[in-house]
Formats: sequence, structure tokens, C-alpha cells
Amino acid sequence: MAMLPDEREARFGEITDALALHQAIEQARATVSHFSSVFSAQKFKSAPHLLKVPFVRSGPQGEVCVWSAEVASKYPSPELHLWLRVHDALDDVFFAHEVEAPKHFGLAAGDTYVVTADHIDDWMINVDGLVYGAYTLRLQRDELPELAKAAFDNYVGVRQFSTELP
Repeated sequence: MAMLPDEREARFGEITDALALHQAIEQARATVSHFSSVFSAQKFKSAPHLLKVPFVRSGPQGEVCVWSAEVASKYPSPELHLWLRVHDALDDVFFAHEVEAPKHFGLAAGDTYVVTADHIDDWMINVDGLVYGAYTLRLQRDELPELAKAAFDNYVGVRQFSTELP
């Protein structure tokens, strides 16, 4: 997935239905242990396993960190959500790196993060276009006009969203 700067907002804009977003995040968090098991078992070894993680600028120099309950009192909401590709996992701790990083946020592709399950807003496994998880991504797609959905699907590489867990 190579995101073009002018496409970022059009394809990955803010989800307007707050209740549906909350429910999607809860569904992802409730099933992240299944995601971890599938990753560890290497059921879909070559498929990208991705986590959607919230970020915030947290330091005087604009340093970026994963948004969590620990920083929520100072930074009430995340500034950015990124999909990170998982390259290792240990139970509910994931080691993942950025594939696409917005330069305006001071991030670079390849930056690696240690992410715990409670920091995850969504997860996705894309097996040749059959996408598991991606609950918030489904919402983003649903909010698009019908004519924009095919371009979104092509960009993300989705041909079908699975209704079942992998």
C-alpha cells in the first residue's frame, strides 16, 4: 500500500459515526487475541498482519508516541492513527513497523514500535484480497460515496471483507 499525499484525507478521513467507531474498536479489541494466535501460528505466513494504532505528539520537540491511557490526561485524544505491520508477537505484545508514515508528523517508514493489545484500535489480515478484521476500515469504506468505493478497495487491496474470524 503506497499512500499518495493527496489521497490520504480522501481515503482515510475521520469516521463520523462516533458510536459505530466505538463499537468497531471494541470488536477489534475483543478479538485481538485471535489475531495474535493466527499470527503466531503463521496461518497466513505471507499475508500482511496489520494493527491500527493511535499516536500523539508528546514532547517539547514534537516527539511521537503511541497514545494510551497513560498520556490521555495530558493529550485527551490521538492526533493520528496508523496501520503498522506486525513482524513479531509475544502473547498480547506486538512488534510492528510503519509502512506508510506521514512526513508532516515527523515519522519515517520502518520506525518500529512495541504495542500492547490495549493500545490497538483495529487489526487486519489481508489474504490475497480477503480481509479479516479491519472493523474501522469497513466503517470508513461505508461512509464513502458509491463511486469512490472501487478506488478505495483497489488502494487497500480488498476484494471482500470476511464475516468470520480467520
